[in-house]
Amino acid sequence: MHRRLVLLALLGGLLAAILLLRGPLGRWLYPDAALDGLLAAADAAMAEGDVLRAATLLQAAAARSPDHPRLPVERAEAVGIALARVDTLLGGPPPGPPLAAAARAEIEALLAAAAALGAPGDALEPRRRHLAERAEPSIEVLLQRALAAEQTDPEAALADYLRVLAREPGNTLARHGRQQVLSAWLGLAVAEIERGEWESARLRLRRVRALDPGHVDLPAVEARLAGRHGSAAEPLPDPALQAGRSREALRWLGLAEEALGRGALDTARRALDQAALLAPEAPEREALEQRYRLALSAAR
Repeated sequence: MHRRLVLLALLGGLLAAILLLRGPLGRWLYPDAALDGLLAAADAAMAEGDVLRAATLLQAAAARSPDHPRLPVERAEAVGIALARVDTLLGGPPPGPPLAAAARAEIEALLAAAAALGAPGDALEPRRRHLAERAEPSIEVLLQRALAAEQTDPEAALADYLRVLAREPGNTLARHGRQQVLSAWLGLAVAEIERGEWESARLRLRRVRALDPGHVDLPAVEARLAGRHGSAAEPLPDPALQAGRSREALRWLGLAEEALGRGALDTARRALDQAALLAPEAPEREALEQRYRLALSAAR
C-alpha cells in the first residue's frame, strides 16, 4: 500500500510538471516555424539595409509572440540602423540646406518605424526638430518674409502668416499680420460692392470668414453687401468660390504636411480640420489623414 501511494504521488508530480512546463517543452519540441521565419526575414532585411521592412516583420513577430527573448535585441538593432540612416540623410548639424521631398519622406518613415519599435523620445525628438528646421524656415524667417510681401504679394504673406500660426497659434505678430491682409481684402470687397461686382465681393468675404470669422471689420462689410445685393452669407454655386476654397484647403493641407513632418500632431489635426471644412473631398486630405493616424498610433 505504501509503495502504491508513493507511486501515485510520483505520477501526480510528473503530471503536474508536464502541465506546468508544457509551453516551454512545446516550443522546444515543436518550434514556431512561422515566427522563426519572421525573425530570419527581419535579419535579412536589416543586412540589406531595408530597415522599414525589418520593422514591419518585427512588429508581426511581436504580435505573434510578444515575449520572445530575441525581440528586444532585434528591435534595438533595427532602431539603431533606422536612426543611423536618419542621421546620414540629415547630414551635418542644423540648419543645413533644404531637404529633397524624397529624403524628407524617407526620414519621416524611418522615425515612425523607430518609434513603433520602441525608440526613446530623447533619441527621436532632436532628429524631429532637425528635420523640421531643414524642411521649414524658422518662424522668424517666415514673419520677416510675410511682412516684406504684405504690399506686393498679400497671398504669399498670408500663407506665411498661416504657417506661423499653425506652429504657434498664439503668435501675436502673425495674428496681427493675418488681420492686416484680411483687412486689405475687406477694403477690396467694399470697392467691388461699389462697382456692383457682387460675386467677386462675396467670394472675398467668404474667404475672410473661413480664415478669421471673428475679424472686427467683417460684419460691417457683410452688412454692406447684404444691403446692396441680398444676403452675403447665402451659398454660391459659382466655380470661382469653389476654386478659392480649394486654394485655401491646399494651404491648410500644406501646413498639415509640414506639421506631420516634425511630429506636431496637434497642429496637424487643426490644419486637417480646417482643410476638411473647406474641401472635404480633396484626395490629398485622405492621404494626410492616413499619415496622421499612423503617426498617432506610433506615438501611443
